[in-house]
Amino acid sequence: MTRWRLIVNGKAAGMPELRDAVAARRARGFDVGVRVTWEHGDATRYANEAIGDGVDCIVAAGGDGTLGEVAGAIAACASSTPTPDLAVLPLGTANDFATAAGIPDDLEDAFALAERDAVPVDVLRIEADGAERWCMNVATGGVGTHATADVHEGLKKHLGSLSYLLGSVRAIRNMQRHPVELDGPGFRWRGDMLALAIGNARQAGGGHPVCPDALIDDGALDVTVVPDLPEGVVGALKTALTDGREAVVEEAGERARLPWVELRAATPLTLHLDGEPVEGGRFRIECLAHRLRMRLPAGCPLLGGTAPAPDRATPREPL
Repeated sequence: MTRWRLIVNGKAAGMPELRDAVAARRARGFDVGVRVTWEHGDATRYANEAIGDGVDCIVAAGGDGTLGEVAGAIAACASSTPTPDLAVLPLGTANDFATAAGIPDDLEDAFALAERDAVPVDVLRIEADGAERWCMNVATGGVGTHATADVHEGLKKHLGSLSYLLGSVRAIRNMQRHPVELDGPGFRWRGDMLALAIGNARQAGGGHPVCPDALIDDGALDVTVVPDLPEGVVGALKTALTDGREAVVEEAGERARLPWVELRAATPLTLHLDGEPVEGGRFRIECLAHRLRMRLPAGCPLLGGTAPAPDRATPREPL
């Protein structure tokens, strides 16, 4: 009998179509256990329970935060014990990872993907002032971080992903410069940063393409750093965000692809790992190649780089 553990964000637990989909799988002989989260940390605890129970697949039913917690729990155990496959039901507000991966919004279609064969994928491990963290989608700092943090829960409920764009417009009016140092194999950056994204996957904040070329099976992380900009460029960014043209942010940034990167900040900096804030003055972010096995759609846009990355930067043309 195929054994699944469905870990559901509490905000989505009452959906009748979710209950129907679970009932349909049980009728076909699947052993589907359900756990509902109440607060941060619950998804990690339930994932560890599922690993101990030896289930075949854990289905993260929620947004990027739920996915990140479940993926982190699996990744933390993957070097020492057999671990389940991972699947996703996009039931959050933004669902940035699921959108970039081509996972459909339709619940039944997304559920069907959980029955596919799994493929190996990467995950980011973060050491933040000595503490270990994990990230499945994107780590963001600076403008993107403040935009996400400033979005009120009521606004997210009523406006969905549009609320993140509004948060970005508000945040960019009061941008703070962060003196930082970034170092990786063949890569060195020093300066005042407006925004930073370190991606296993491609987008954050409700659809912003912050690491547009990232792949989740290439053994590398993608870095996008937006430096302090002249006033005229800042004005262009404000206009671009207002008009929904986030690509201007991409054009203003510098990018690199690396197996790992170290970040040092002159003052404590907040990084959002799959939307969850972590504050520190020193971070080491490492891509662990093929640490997880994930059930994804055929032709997933995030797949394609099957070879582990070499221990050096992949140079890119300046933007």
